[in-house]
Amino acid sequence: MRAALLLMAAAALAVGCDWRDFDSLRNATPVSAVEPPSGYPSPADFARLLVATAPPSDGSAAARFVTSATLQTALAVVTLTPGGQASAHVVSTTSGLASLGGLPVTAMAAIPASDKVVLGAPWPQGGTILILDLSQTPETVMSFPGISPLTGAEPYLGVGVAAGNVDANAAPDLVVVSASSIHVFLNDGLSDLPAGSSPSCPIALASNLPPDNRIQRAVVIGTLAGATPIIAVGTPGGSGPGTVSLFAVDSGALTCLFSLAAPAGAASAAGFGRSLAVGDFNADGVPDLLVGAPPDHAYIYSGPIAAGAPPAETILNSESAGATGAAVAALNADGMGGDEAFIGDPDEYVGGLAGAGAVIEHTSTGVDPVQAALSDHSPGSGNAYGASVAALPFCEAPPCTGTAPRLLPLVGAKNKAFVYFRLSGSDARAK
Repeated sequence: MRAALLLMAAAALAVGCDWRDFDSLRNATPVSAVEPPSGYPSPADFARLLVATAPPSDGSAAARFVTSATLQTALAVVTLTPGGQASAHVVSTTSGLASLGGLPVTAMAAIPASDKVVLGAPWPQGGTILILDLSQTPETVMSFPGISPLTGAEPYLGVGVAAGNVDANAAPDLVVVSASSIHVFLNDGLSDLPAGSSPSCPIALASNLPPDNRIQRAVVIGTLAGATPIIAVGTPGGSGPGTVSLFAVDSGALTCLFSLAAPAGAASAAGFGRSLAVGDFNADGVPDLLVGAPPDHAYIYSGPIAAGAPPAETILNSESAGATGAAVAALNADGMGGDEAFIGDPDEYVGGLAGAGAVIEHTSTGVDPVQAALSDHSPGSGNAYGASVAALPFCEAPPCTGTAPRLLPLVGAKNKAFVYFRLSGSDARAK
């Protein structure tokens, strides 16, 4: 029964802790529920889109993430203390966001090893790419000059963005996707490696794609097909099946490797590729790919992925309300071997309330794979809990130098964001 799966674990207060069981009853887990800050222009459109960043490099906070409204220009920055207390503030529209003319940022990606976030603000005739610098007080937003010649030339430019490393140089590379093309800017620079849609790597979005499918188009970077980093781009279908196309930088050019398609006959074929995450789900030390496929599926492809490879695991939510797989994330939440798959269904019924939303937590390793569900402890109709999910780096003793931050589940809804803490015996949040 769905009631047996639902694990109600979210606080009603903005920064309070709600002590309930989490992760198959292994840990007592406090939850911080973060509400929109004072002055946020769209309180009912707060965390449907969010991105986790590295903790501030100056050690001023244990964790940090950024949220964006999806219907108008509105960004907020949320920080957490080592004790788990959250605070949030609005990014001023005078910081460079005014150039958007009220249009929303609908794609975000944290730039590794930095205090910066790349922002995508697409529209039907083009788009703008901005860089949010979180190291400044107040934060600054600047245009990304490498993309300016393309503004207005490609429909929905910036509908998807990613940042990471795709070549031998250690400097971060930026990936910008439009409705039908992909651009890679190497080493944080201005050189543009473009590629378009092709039969081997179809990336063109259907014109009849629902608007929700244009929020945070799926783009990830990882060593998914061997030792060389590759870029995976999800392309959910309109009336036809969706795909996931894989690209690599080779000899100074962006090259199509191959694409993955939904398993034959799957009801979720059109939604295949709506969301993507990279994680090690089978605990073999090799990155795997998690693919969200609404209305009711997600798939895990074990790395290294080869052309024509079938999914190693199919995750089905037979009681889905129609959006299971709209958002996915990967992190080791239980401290055991392998990552857990977190799969959002923002349309899920909870307590008879339509669209309250839920997140499935799926564990692949162990004798009996575990599947549980999370939802807001005080669910509300249409709140869309699970519209976004992410792995939040949390530094218990900032700044983190020489040790990697712990990753915590971060879940976004329309009007709140939820951080789930995993406790150790000496954790400052233990009571």
